[in-house]
Amino acid sequence: MNPVVGCNGEITDLAWALRWRTRFHIHFSTLLKGAITVQFRIPGGAIVEEHALQVEEAPDGYYAVLDTGLPEGEYEAVILTNGALPKVHRVNIAGDGPIDIESDSIWGDLNMDGVIDDGDLLTVLFNFGAGQ
Repeated sequence: MNPVVGCNGEITDLAWALRWRTRFHIHFSTLLKGAITVQFRIPGGAIVEEHALQVEEAPDGYYAVLDTGLPEGEYEAVILTNGALPKVHRVNIAGDGPIDIESDSIWGDLNMDGVIDDGDLLTVLFNFGAGQ
């Protein structure tokens, strides 16, 4: 089955265009301010798609929603936010509905302000040697 292609190469058959759409729900239980970037890449390989998203507040934390046109297959979803270390999630797009991603860890963000900065370094320095 081939899509109906318009004059500028766009897909004009709505059913075909929607066929390859997969929705991702990305949930964060910790505070994230502003925008995040989500990169999809072939496992251990090249980036095939990238999205800039705004994180919204929800009753149970924070979330972002994105729709991707990637075909079915295995991918790595890399979540980048406000100077935090990348969080990599393995995802399998199988065309069977939305995919939920829980992304709770922001490594290195000790004061939970959404960035890794000198405030986090101060937390380490003030607690250095305090262990039993």
